[in-house]
Amino acid sequence: MLHTECEDANHRQPWWNVFKPVLDAVVPCCICHPLLLFCLYSPPATVATVTGTIICPTDNGRVKIAMQNPAETSPFVTLELPLHTSHFTALVRGEMNRIVFTCPREPDSCSRRPLLSASVWTMLCNGRKMGFAVRRTGSHKDASLLEMIRSVSAGAGLLPDKEGLGEQKYLRGQFIRTVGSSDSEAYHLVDPSGCYGQELSLFFLRN
Repeated sequence: MLHTECEDANHRQPWWNVFKPVLDAVVPCCICHPLLLFCLYSPPATVATVTGTIICPTDNGRVKIAMQNPAETSPFVTLELPLHTSHFTALVRGEMNRIVFTCPREPDSCSRRPLLSASVWTMLCNGRKMGFAVRRTGSHKDASLLEMIRSVSAGAGLLPDKEGLGEQKYLRGQFIRTVGSSDSEAYHLVDPSGCYGQELSLFFLRN
């Protein structure tokens, strides 16, 4: 795997800003191998984290978000967003990005179902309603893509076309998971210094 060390200038930028240029441009030398734009990072073992991967098809298909526990190969949730790659790129240019997914509360008999088992979510990005995100079961295509970057804990780049899957841009990082209640969870992106803040957060709410 081709690996490029972080430059000092990148350390002075917000970590999310290192990710975002990959959505706009494909680095030619990474056609054959995924390209890491900064050093791999492993959070302390005492911090509960999950791995989040944003998959952006280069053919401007719909963006997907997959969340998985570090020790597991299959995501515990995969959402297909109501956004194509170009639209998603335009939305996440700011310094602070909030993506909120909401679903209605089900009848009392079903109220104890896991929050992330909901099949359809209303999506808001930075306060703007985007449409409906749909939970997808793991497909062979998704599994193959995630397997290609299994060793990457944090990085961004381009996955080459393999087995007819098409080229895919990806953003991958560690997220702090916070459970507010059985009806609310939040995931905050962790930067390579081990801190998490305001750059990218995902919220799941049942109301």
